[in-house]
Amino acid sequence: LSMTQSHGVLLVDLARGFGGAEVRVLTQARAMQNLVEKCGVATLADSALHDHLKAENLPFELISSSRGSPKMMFELRKIIKSGNYNIVDAHNVQSILWGHFAARLAGSRGRVATIHSDFGREYPGLKGKLYETVLWINRFFVRQYINVTEVLQEKSARRGDAKRSTLIYNAVPVPETPYDGKD
Repeated sequence: LSMTQSHGVLLVDLARGFGGAEVRVLTQARAMQNLVEKCGVATLADSALHDHLKAENLPFELISSSRGSPKMMFELRKIIKSGNYNIVDAHNVQSILWGHFAARLAGSRGRVATIHSDFGREYPGLKGKLYETVLWINRFFVRQYINVTEVLQEKSARRGDAKRSTLIYNAVPVPETPYDGKD
């Protein structure tokens, strides 16, 4: 593209470790640098993702709050507002919980949840139920889901979210012409 889309995109990944979701966030951040006006990553200070972002000289917003603290929501809200991010794409349960509450409070209309795992199956017991509850509550905040597997896409359809869910496998290049939001 010779012209970037006039969007500010904040990818939110509050993981401490480094796995598939973080690889996807790095891939997205790299690809979007020339596709949108601004793309940054909200990440925990001194996390593995933070180290990778620094090493690649990609823009990031550091989060100092604990993932379990409601202060996280207010810290993210401040980042979203001051950075003029109008699209927030959250990539794990804590990111979805705090990122979308913060995006809503900041007035950011573009709220995307990228779902990497079937949390209920991956975490049997209370933890899985808690994670699934976060995703259920998030239905009232999120505008679009991105699912990384067919199983997750089918789960979205069963939940009634098929119209706002898209299957985009991991390791798929970003298209030359991004979706313009028009049907």
